[in-house]
Amino acid sequence: MSEIVHVILYGSLRHNRINSPNPSDNMLEVTEAVPLKNVFRKLDIPDDKVQMAMRNHRAVSRDAVVNPGDRLALFPVEYPVYPDWNDFRF
Repeated sequence: MSEIVHVILYGSLRHNRINSPNPSDNMLEVTEAVPLKNVFRKLDIPDDKVQMAMRNHRAVSRDAVVNPGDRLALFPVEYPVYPDWNDFRF
């Protein structure tokens, strides 16, 4: 049984999904845990365009996995992040 991962895109990453009814909100169907880099591929987002990812409101590393039912926020390289988040950048 597949479940949905809710993906929120910020800044220039929204333009990758411009044909979506709501380009900032994307639903991704998954049946099991998938590596973050596979999510990027499924959404046609180059790895080097993302500076930070947050899974369920917590910053994760580039080698994190995304599980069915997760909420994933992706921030582009030009997006300003708080100084105390510098440790979480890719």
